[in-house]
Amino acid sequence: MRISPIRNYNFTSQTSNRKNIAFKSKYSDLVEEIAQKCQYVKDPSDLIYEELNKHYFSWEISGLMTWDVQRRIEELRYEREMREARLRNMDTVLNAKDREIKTEKTTISQLSHEITETQRKNAREKIKMSRIVASFDRVAEVNKQLEGKYVDLFKFEGDKKFPNAIMVSGLKSDGEVDDVLDFLTKSGCKILKIDFAQIPLESVAKEINALASKIKKSGEHSILYIENFDKYTVPTEENMDFISKFKGFLCSCSKRCDTTILVFENNPKRLDENIIGGHRFEKKIDVSNIKEDVPSVFVPKFDGYTFVYDTDEDSQVDLYLGDAGQNPALLWADTTSYDKIKVVLDRLDEVKAQDRFKYTKYLQVPYSSGAFDAGFTVCPFRRTYEGNVILECEI
Repeated sequence: MRISPIRNYNFTSQTSNRKNIAFKSKYSDLVEEIAQKCQYVKDPSDLIYEELNKHYFSWEISGLMTWDVQRRIEELRYEREMREARLRNMDTVLNAKDREIKTEKTTISQLSHEITETQRKNAREKIKMSRIVASFDRVAEVNKQLEGKYVDLFKFEGDKKFPNAIMVSGLKSDGEVDDVLDFLTKSGCKILKIDFAQIPLESVAKEINALASKIKKSGEHSILYIENFDKYTVPTEENMDFISKFKGFLCSCSKRCDTTILVFENNPKRLDENIIGGHRFEKKIDVSNIKEDVPSVFVPKFDGYTFVYDTDEDSQVDLYLGDAGQNPALLWADTTSYDKIKVVLDRLDEVKAQDRFKYTKYLQVPYSSGAFDAGFTVCPFRRTYEGNVILECEI
């Protein structure tokens, strides 16, 4: 039951001013004040009675207002429960959203890692394919020239002028050498092999003569492939006696013994000049100009690049700007391997072609004995996050 606005003229407020009790909405200010004060008490009856008696002396008025206060307390408690329920619901929604965000972050992180690994794998495959193409081109060029300088001679009638010796330069691997030998075999050429590394110096001339005699008796012109040719043809004091005998053999081995010497040598300048003379190795094939176009691949990271420079998984180095990415003048190579540091230095033009690194003037690396011995200097008063010494060189 709602009461009418009543002013108690006998009531004296605790302050010097009398309190004007009037309804502004459903309940009077006094009812609202007492309800707010008593709503957290388990059994508020005594506290309500006490509070009302501070303002009213009429039992009738006090009793009527008690009902209003109790009703308002119930409403406040209900409102509080509803707020708490809404808050709990909001908390549940927020927790669910937080879990969803964490799941999305995990998924994004996993996808980012997979993308980065795929980019690195693609970079290595790109390098690998470049090398395969270059290797194929080198072998194809050698085979083409061998066909013209040696294999095609078997097709001619009459006196065939086979070369005394053929030197092939520029092949990069034993696999490429095997491919060339396989081509000659499939072309019908007879090949005998001798390995200088397996024969003592005092016996090597005898072995060569024995093989040449065998070829001569067969009546079929053949190739004598000499492996590790440099072992006894580099001009040293102990090799000079063999060289003096062997150069004479090379002058006429084709005509006298039906033998053409075949060697693979990528650095012919180190051999004795009498051995590699034009009338001896009159046929020279050089494919060293066919080089693999090995691309330097820079896989972006969140604050730098992974520099992939070869096909195996360890042939990569992480590059950043120095001072935790804040100093554009510093290039930080995150490795203690001097071999990797040397690759960065050798391909510095490609590294500085990246926008992030185009203003770098110094290369900094964690301390390693290899870098220190190579001339890197210690940065005074500078350390890594782990407290390690930092080395630096101007680039």
